[in-house]
Amino acid sequence: MTHEEKCPLCGMVVEADSITCSQCQNNLQLASLVVSLNERVARLEHRLPPEPLTGPRQARSPEPELIPTVQEPQPETKTAVTPPSRPSKLPHDIFQSDFWMNKIGMGLLLLALAFLFNYAVDQGWLTPAVRVAIGLISGTVLLGIGYWIYGRRRHFSQVLLGGGIVAYYFTGFAAFQLYELVPFAAAFGFMSLVTLLAFFLSLRQDEAVLSFIGIIGGLWTPFLLYTGADNIPGFIAHTCLLAAAAAAIYWFRGWQLLMGTAALIGWLFVGGSALAAFQADRWAIQGGVIFMLIAAWLIPVWRQIAVAARPDRWPSPRFGFADSLIPASVQKLLNTHVHLGTLIPPFLAMLMTWEIWSLDDKEIGIVTLVGAFIFGTAAWMLKQTQVRDQMWRMHTLTGILLFTTALAQLLDGDALFFAWAVEAAALQLAAARWAFPLAGKVGVHAFWAVVGGWLAARLGEYQVGTAVWNTPALVDLGVIGLAAIAPIAFRAQNERRAYWLAAHIALLAWMWRELGSIANGQGLVSIAWGGYALLLLGISFKFRFQQLRTLAIATLFLLAGKLILVDLAALKAVWRILLFAGVGGLFLLISYYYRSFLPGDEEPSSGV
Repeated sequence: MTHEEKCPLCGMVVEADSITCSQCQNNLQLASLVVSLNERVARLEHRLPPEPLTGPRQARSPEPELIPTVQEPQPETKTAVTPPSRPSKLPHDIFQSDFWMNKIGMGLLLLALAFLFNYAVDQGWLTPAVRVAIGLISGTVLLGIGYWIYGRRRHFSQVLLGGGIVAYYFTGFAAFQLYELVPFAAAFGFMSLVTLLAFFLSLRQDEAVLSFIGIIGGLWTPFLLYTGADNIPGFIAHTCLLAAAAAAIYWFRGWQLLMGTAALIGWLFVGGSALAAFQADRWAIQGGVIFMLIAAWLIPVWRQIAVAARPDRWPSPRFGFADSLIPASVQKLLNTHVHLGTLIPPFLAMLMTWEIWSLDDKEIGIVTLVGAFIFGTAAWMLKQTQVRDQMWRMHTLTGILLFTTALAQLLDGDALFFAWAVEAAALQLAAARWAFPLAGKVGVHAFWAVVGGWLAARLGEYQVGTAVWNTPALVDLGVIGLAAIAPIAFRAQNERRAYWLAAHIALLAWMWRELGSIANGQGLVSIAWGGYALLLLGISFKFRFQQLRTLAIATLFLLAGKLILVDLAALKAVWRILLFAGVGGLFLLISYYYRSFLPGDEEPSSGV
């Protein structure tokens, strides 16, 4: 027996397992829910007291009868979940608020204090000890007020805290360098404590600006307290220690401003020490170079891997100042600091090592080759990880550039030229095998352009010695062969044709150079061109390469033009008779048998 029920809206009798009413086409379950809600609203209206009359009664238009329209449930669609935006740390209307006013006001106040201080000194009111005490008190007052109002005026608090730290730095500088009130150890210890205080406040309040002030003041402390003694090991150790502190803060906070500043100034200081040629401190400077390479390259890469593996634990990298005002496109560009840290520091380390030890080309070439191996190994290891990033590609590029540089340092002349051509061919095959991105393919083509330009310059120089059988001629011929073979792996036909056309032209130029310098050489060049064109024509007929056949015919036409423009004036009568008769007969013979070799269903080969 079939159970029946009524539609709550139209009263139509339907089967119990029906979903929609056959008369009103409404969903039965939703219709029951709507009717139930209407009944509950009506009961609530009866329980409420009548509204008080506050004015003349106005006629109300009758409320329309509530007729629910129930529609079929639509299939649920998944919507993309937008991650919560980063809370703004700066007001968006900074040009119309007090954001800049407090900073300008602090600057003017500091200038007023400086003027007052200078006036008091000129009048003899303040002794050096009192001046230093005033500086300490001023810094302390600024720090205290800034810390006290942090919860209410966060941005204004940062201005006061930064001003207090700067006041401490100037006080330490004045106490030691200007007034000589304290020894070097006390002044250096005080400045170091100020740097630690800046780092502490920065981490406690999650503000990168205070760390930025601390790293600037800390790195410049040796210059502010300079005594004339060249303590290079201590200077390098101090620079590396601060770079390590910046790297540690960067690891936990991801502030690109701090890490970039520490890396830039650290490389400048270490590089300046290397250029100064302190022979007795070479190991200390070399240690600084290695440490800066680790801090600027390895730490950001390692942190990027950690962020990709545990995004819930480590914050994403950010600039650290005015982050809410930085567009997403600019932040994406700033995130390439990891790639810049992979590409630039290795070459800085190589150049500084070269300068520190005064190495010759072979020695620095071995060092560079070791660097290429290290970055190649790093690229392979990164490729094995599950990190969805382009870091392994950048390490591969750095390794390739280091290897290319090492070849230039270890080799020269014909050996370097052929080695670069082999490397270009290997990169070409690798690009086809591992599907290099567009930038990688452009780089390979650019490398071949360099090799091709070098080849063009070599082909314009006549070689002294036996024609064809000499080292430059054989090297050039080998490079031309590599340029013709390597493009076979290319998928794009246009790229293959471009390389083969370039190799074909280079081979014709090679024949001209090698054979044209000997007696009656232009006649030999014409014979070589004709034989080469016949070889191409035969291969095109054998393997049905239409484009190759077109190239062979174009070479024959070029040969005919050469006979008229060059050989007619350059060769003796006997050579002219023989060449013109031979080439003319060759053209007649080819034209007679040409169509008999054409296949009936000729199609271009899929390989060209």
